[in-house]
Amino acid sequence: MRDRVRPDCARIHRELKRDGVTLQLLWEEYAGVHPDGYRYTQFCGIYRQWARRLRPSMRQVHRAGEKTFIDFSGKRPALIDRQTGELRRAELFVAVLGASGFTYAEATATQQLPDWVDAHVPDRTRAGRQNDLTRARGLHRGTQPPCTGRSDAGSPRRG
Repeated sequence: MRDRVRPDCARIHRELKRDGVTLQLLWEEYAGVHPDGYRYTQFCGIYRQWARRLRPSMRQVHRAGEKTFIDFSGKRPALIDRQTGELRRAELFVAVLGASGFTYAEATATQQLPDWVDAHVPDRTRAGRQNDLTRARGLHRGTQPPCTGRSDAGSPRRG
């Protein structure tokens, strides 16, 4: 039995956090340096076994239908206009149901309020119902700060 160079699981874990990096890509790099090393399936198994020992810093439990997480992806895909052939940049709206991971994505022209609101309509109708809570991450356009003061003991201040 020959000795194989074990993959550096800590490095793999760090690299996987980078944009566009996959286990396949990391294995190809590993195999290029260590041609007699582990094949892809074993490479992944070693990493996953190592990763199971990590303690997650935050575990979230989502009840079915309770939450939808929404945001623009930050990546701007290029779309081709069928009539003109022009390459256009679009914004990518993404909504994910917390418990099931069901994902809805839609390309919009901008991140402005009308596009933001219009992107929610198909998201809500495909999900089958409105969720109890929708969480937007980092969205600052089209929002107002919450009213925290009270004008009297029973009702929030208006205006």
